[in-house]
Amino acid sequence: MKLGFLTNCFEGRLLDKVILAKQLGYSQLEVSLTPSSTQRLIAFDAASLNSKLLEYEIRFSSLAYYQNILTEQKDLRRMHVDNLYTLIDFAFENGIPQISTFLGRDSSKSIAENFTLLNSLVRPIVEYAEQLKIKIAIENCSMPSWDENGFPATISYSPELWDEMFSRIPNENFGLNFDPSHLIWQKIDYTEALTDYYDRIFNLHVKEIFVETDNLSRYGIFGKQIERKHPNDFGWYRPAPLGLGSIDWRTIFEILKDNHYSKDLTLEFKSESKSEAEQMLIHSKKYIEECFNRKDVLT
Repeated sequence: MKLGFLTNCFEGRLLDKVILAKQLGYSQLEVSLTPSSTQRLIAFDAASLNSKLLEYEIRFSSLAYYQNILTEQKDLRRMHVDNLYTLIDFAFENGIPQISTFLGRDSSKSIAENFTLLNSLVRPIVEYAEQLKIKIAIENCSMPSWDENGFPATISYSPELWDEMFSRIPNENFGLNFDPSHLIWQKIDYTEALTDYYDRIFNLHVKEIFVETDNLSRYGIFGKQIERKHPNDFGWYRPAPLGLGSIDWRTIFEILKDNHYSKDLTLEFKSESKSEAEQMLIHSKKYIEECFNRKDVLT
């Protein structure tokens, strides 16, 4: 099993995050990209980039393009699709095994119509990636911050929808970037989901949240409707250090141990500064090692 972190945890140059990963004993990075940073990435001198990764013994586990691929804005949709093809080519040329993304949703269409769109738009992407032996992992957040009322803005946030997704695209290189923090507040049993979809999980996002039960009872799972100050102000949850929130990580890690999990673990969090991010990375790595009861589990 390899441990890394999502690079948007703090601002700064990608190379600085490579160096920090090495210093703190991490072995890989999930590189977070936007449309503009995608263009900057492919403009890098690939030979120089790979030389630095080799020097610091760090790999890129995934290129993360978390955008609304199925958006009803057709020009934007076309750009996202083109960028995914570009990233697949970049991954193939540079030995990066996976692209992580959202599906999103065309809000002008029904769920059924969105799955028809999935067939026509996303399946060719997956099939192209399959030819190059690149995995496509779908992050399971419902992205309520994309909707002004906090409603789901993707079609891949629950086991019911995963079943439909995999029935439409059964390719073995198509799977999940599994994040239990998006399941706990939906009252979905994330340990059962982890077991049921284990073979479809390519990476596990390790992100802690604390669910404030009293506030959840007041606002409901869709969060504040009147007093919301920003898109992520749902009023009933907040980020927390790993192991100090509401998710039962010890049980999750026991399931991984029992199944001899050998894929990726990726820490996801946000911080205000490099020093704060460094402390979070130190704490999280120590906690995971304690849960697995040995340090050599993380290579």
